Amino acid sequence: MLHTDKDQLRKYGNVLECHTSGNFNFNSDVKIGSHGSKDASNELRCEGDHGNNVELKAGRKNDQHIVAVQSEGKGSSFSLVYVRTHGKDADI
Repeated sequence: MLHTDKDQLRKYGNVLECHTSGNFNFNSDVKIGSHGSKDASNELRCEGDHGNNVELKAGRKNDQHIVAVQSEGKGSSFSLVYVRTHGKDADI
């Protein structure tokens, strides 16, 4: 199943596979440089890399697609999330 999810996420960029032990986590702390441009920290990264839960992430911090799979009893819980952040003065 996760292989198919990775294939679908590839259209949004490289797919990062993270392993966590808690609830899914996204990092949206995009920094604006002194010249008004977004710096290289806009790249996605894993926040901790241990545990049985899996997060597949694609895109950039300000525009990310996440598939989170969390163990739950004898089954699993799936979360599909699209996160798009804007500057504080922008309209959605």
